[in-house]
Amino acid sequence: MKKLLIFDLDGTLSDSSEGILYCYRKTGEAFGKTDIPEKSLRSGLGGPFVENMVRILGIPQEKIMDGVKVYVSHYIEKGFSMCSGFPRTREALEGLRAKGYILCVATMMVEEFSIKTLEKLGIRDLFLSVRGTNLKTAISKRELIEKCLADAGATVEEAVMIGDSLDDLDAAESIGMDFVAASYGYGLPKELCEERGIIYVEEPIGLCDVL
Repeated sequence: MKKLLIFDLDGTLSDSSEGILYCYRKTGEAFGKTDIPEKSLRSGLGGPFVENMVRILGIPQEKIMDGVKVYVSHYIEKGFSMCSGFPRTREALEGLRAKGYILCVATMMVEEFSIKTLEKLGIRDLFLSVRGTNLKTAISKRELIEKCLADAGATVEEAVMIGDSLDDLDAAESIGMDFVAASYGYGLPKELCEERGIIYVEEPIGLCDVL
């Protein structure tokens, strides 16, 4: 019997791609990187934030915290305001809550910004807890999922991970948790899901039927 649904944030609950790409570009410019391919930038829409900064922007490890400060300043100034919700997301979440599910968020976004994003979208009140990263210590997606399980007092067998990336899928599989793909997001399109036999939804409201 399932009782807990753990959601990714970017690409699953929030369409924050425009703001993220903007901040990557502005940060790259600050370090003399003005010709980063769009494909490379989009590869940073999921996964560990600091690792993405090093990989995509080529910032030396010893200067990475300077890069993070530049990114965060642009995010606060403009990037944050560029995020938007997917259609009927609140309706879907309210429907799932009405079915008795507990909802949590596990995201590689910095936790402070994650909470602000959910508040901006008007859906923070629907989640028991929000687990994200910080800029001081490394944490994996699996560890964030485990924190959500503890918050809800649920076992792996009682939970489902919902996300839009291979990182989300890999984290769920590593812990033996069921997974549903948000194919409308950034990294798990419908065609890939069908090829790999992954259960998916093409819009948030579809979760009410799949679950």
